[in-house]
Amino acid sequence: MLTSSESQTDGDVAYALKPMARVRAAVGDFVGPQLSFEFAVPGFAEDRLASHITSVGTPWEQPRFTDPLTDVTDPDHRRSIAGEVSGGLTNRVVGRVRQLRAGAEGTVPQVSDDARSALADQIPVSLFGVPVEAAVRLASPDPVATVTRGGVFGLLRVEQGDHLLVVNGPGYAPVAERFDHDGGLVRAGAGGELTVVASEDAATIRGDGRAANGVERVRVIEDYAGTVYDGRPVEPDRYKIPVHRAGTYTVAVVDGNGRRGAYRVTPADFGDADDTIREVVTAGKGSLVRSLAAFLRDLRDLAGRLAEEDGARGQVIELLSSALTAVEDAVAATEEGAAVRSNDRLRAAVDALQRAQETLQSDNEDGYTDSSVAALDPRIGRAIEDAQVTIETPIG
Repeated sequence: MLTSSESQTDGDVAYALKPMARVRAAVGDFVGPQLSFEFAVPGFAEDRLASHITSVGTPWEQPRFTDPLTDVTDPDHRRSIAGEVSGGLTNRVVGRVRQLRAGAEGTVPQVSDDARSALADQIPVSLFGVPVEAAVRLASPDPVATVTRGGVFGLLRVEQGDHLLVVNGPGYAPVAERFDHDGGLVRAGAGGELTVVASEDAATIRGDGRAANGVERVRVIEDYAGTVYDGRPVEPDRYKIPVHRAGTYTVAVVDGNGRRGAYRVTPADFGDADDTIREVVTAGKGSLVRSLAAFLRDLRDLAGRLAEEDGARGQVIELLSSALTAVEDAVAATEEGAAVRSNDRLRAAVDALQRAQETLQSDNEDGYTDSSVAALDPRIGRAIEDAQVTIETPIG
């Protein structure tokens, strides 16, 4: 951000306003070759946005020459000149585009540095920067488009209201989301992160909530890469989200009544197809407890693989198996409408999970290596949190 040299606001570069008269007397025109992007950008995007990269023209023939406030967005500087704060800094949409690729060499937010060595062979996908800049289009009453720079984009003076944001680039499956802009700063996607996937690796998670209570929001969490999508569906109550087909995901939804639901998607769900479709997306206790059971199966299998590598004694595996059995009982009870029995079995699962966590944390009496403990402990903690949320969620 550019800030005045007299400003109290931190900025990247300081500037000062000086009289133009001496420059105007010495310079008649600005000539030379057309400016271009100094970073990799798709040809179609450069053609579309060419008007943004032509010569600036002669400064004193532009509106900013007679109205300098046009470009003064630093709040302290604008306040000192006109006693007002620029709306341009209070109506922004920003984000960073990243790529989900196969392999564990990229960023893995769900895995600590201590756990990476234990999980190196288990991590199917991780996050990388985009090698080519992407085009970003904001479809609103007055559509605007820009391109990323180093994967980052920003849009100023965005009108309040409902917007559709689409990110696209050569060789990538486009990703889109809707959001409401009420003013201020909006970080698009999952906390400002939007994830794209190469077209050759992409598969699509589709869901339809129209036959149930609708879908207001969708969040897709890869087991190791973390949240790769978080937003409102593009179409009312239906979603279509590109993901990497090698990943394993939890799809968390919020329905039209504000209730949460979830289900798991694995590479096997795609098979040789390009998508996996959930014809009727439902929220409530049933979907949460089934998702928890699927997560615990994967967690128990991971604990077994690590125990075999480490020569661990297996107490944690036994406790995870007990927790899984209790959750499977809770699934059956939920399907029968027996809320009290379901919650009793979920509490038994929480107890087994807490004992498994204590076993890992108490001088690792089960024999796992430190890196394996670092890999298992947060996942057990996540299972405990999910079970507690499921207990609090009513049937129906």
